[in-house]
Amino acid sequence: MQSCFIIAAIASAIATSATLAIEKPLHAGIDYHRYLQQKDALRDDVANYFQTQAGQAAIKRDIWKREDREGDATDDELQRFFMAKQLVEKLSEQPPNANFTTESPFTMLTTKEFQEYVGLSTGEGSANLLLGEHPEHRTHVTTNSNSRQSRHIVDINGKVVVDGSSGDTTNNSNGRVHPNPLLNPTSAPQPIQPTSNPGLPTRVPQPTPPSQPTINPSFPTRAPRPTEGAAPQPNPMSPTAGPRPKPMPTHPPSPTFGPGPAPAPDPKPAPGPGPTTSPSTSPSTSPSPSDGSNSGGGVNWKTKGCVSEARNQGQCGSCWAFATAAAIESAYCIKNGNKMTQLSEQQITSCDTSNNGCNGGYPNKAIEWAKSNGGVCSLESYAYTGQGQCKSDCKKVDFQIKGAQSVTGASGLEQALQKQPVIVTVAAGNNAWKQYSSGVLSSCDTTAQDHAVLVYGYTNDAWLVKNSWGATWGEQGSLRMKRSSEGTGTCGILTTMVYPEL
Repeated sequence: MQSCFIIAAIASAIATSATLAIEKPLHAGIDYHRYLQQKDALRDDVANYFQTQAGQAAIKRDIWKREDREGDATDDELQRFFMAKQLVEKLSEQPPNANFTTESPFTMLTTKEFQEYVGLSTGEGSANLLLGEHPEHRTHVTTNSNSRQSRHIVDINGKVVVDGSSGDTTNNSNGRVHPNPLLNPTSAPQPIQPTSNPGLPTRVPQPTPPSQPTINPSFPTRAPRPTEGAAPQPNPMSPTAGPRPKPMPTHPPSPTFGPGPAPAPDPKPAPGPGPTTSPSTSPSTSPSPSDGSNSGGGVNWKTKGCVSEARNQGQCGSCWAFATAAAIESAYCIKNGNKMTQLSEQQITSCDTSNNGCNGGYPNKAIEWAKSNGGVCSLESYAYTGQGQCKSDCKKVDFQIKGAQSVTGASGLEQALQKQPVIVTVAAGNNAWKQYSSGVLSSCDTTAQDHAVLVYGYTNDAWLVKNSWGATWGEQGSLRMKRSSEGTGTCGILTTMVYPEL
């Protein structure tokens, strides 16, 4: 009998130890006492989150992999969701212009994981990013005996492939260092074909600031973004597009903080079929500056039918290709009487050998590639998969591109937008972008340019921006950013800007 009591006591001790091993903070910086107070309620919050379109998108896009999709939330999931709620509360203490929510595809990622997902390597003073480089090349910042920071890009075997202190060099496939392609646009990175397992980005040289513009700025852009399903289809939000996310069961919504209701989305005219070759009657001159203007002031090319719905770049560092395709198709739409023909981001990603495919690229070089290629294939004939070799059996949309034109400053961006949408780079690897829901984003807590997007218009107080993270993020895939002429603007939006001239 005594031995039975001893065995029972040992079993109880083991169970208690196991419980204590699980019941502990799993993430640095978590307010664990407050977490324990909310833990029971968090179970319902997490269950409801994974029933929303954002939560479903996180799973489908492999942003978050659940150990048991039908089971209860793990302690890790509960703590991650709790930290996201804290982020939303903190973000909502800022000026009441934007709304933030836990109902984001990126809610389950920690701040650091999201930064890596977008492409932001950590390290103070470690220069600038090549948006979309492969994860094997991570930037490490060290301090030498003279207290000068040195920048090392190291491969997965620990071999230093770039070693410098200024941050304005990048490596090629031979391991040699060549000048920053931002300063020398002819120095293209060694092309790398997309792979079935595209990785995360690393650093590169930063674009020249607006006060010292280059004639033909090369700026790398990247940010791996989710893809709905295995093979995204054209224009996921239009009636003629690929499958939209299935309606999810109704559940109490995840908390959304921030004043005021979310603004109504822009009207979404169905895109016209658009010709597959340049018509002989195409206008020979560019539209007048007033063509994109709204009667109430500002410019919005989406309401003119010349901005397609936000699409997903998936687990591929191809935001540079998405932004380029979006800019060219918008410019062609404007020149072709507001008839939209969506272009293939996959062709640009796979076939532009001057860039690095899923490992990052430079939009201005992509524009030059489209120029030399005599056009880009239609999205309908060359769907986006986020991987694969270049193929030529697609339906090319023939048009003439004169080249890539740079833009400087807030006034320059406003003037350019009166003519057509513009590609810009932004600092997106931060909590504001991670949890953004709606409204006017007025600040970011990071500065490194790690993502390329399309600015398609402006209002009195905001730039209108199309992202490539799918329709479950932000305002159906778009966002508004505060207009400012100070420095590099909100989230560095004025740092580097370019558009294709047709």
